[in-house]
Amino acid sequence: MQPLAHYVHAIRQGHSGIVRQTTPTDCQHDAWGSWQETLTVFRFPDGTVLRCTIEEEQAASTADAPQPQAACSDTAITWEVLECVGNIRPRRIGFASHCREAFWLACQLREATPPLS
Repeated sequence: MQPLAHYVHAIRQGHSGIVRQTTPTDCQHDAWGSWQETLTVFRFPDGTVLRCTIEEEQAASTADAPQPQAACSDTAITWEVLECVGNIRPRRIGFASHCREAFWLACQLREATPPLS
């Protein structure tokens, strides 16, 4: 079994051989605000295909009172395995912010690393 975190880490580190295809962002509005959605598909040399969906809230600002950008603003992030040769777990995972995604990734990589002797 291969952890999904290893693939996400490879993407975040910018490893070569990963083909990235980003769809144009879609900005949506409703009574509570607006958000932007971006879909990106990643193809790995081993045949694995992942999709990352990111929905970011668009902060409303005016000339009188611009809104500060939060360090860890609400951002819905979903990783999904679309195709794989082996067994990747989990097949799908979601986060409410980039900070939570980074924490999960750090914990997964720490658990997967054998202790030094």
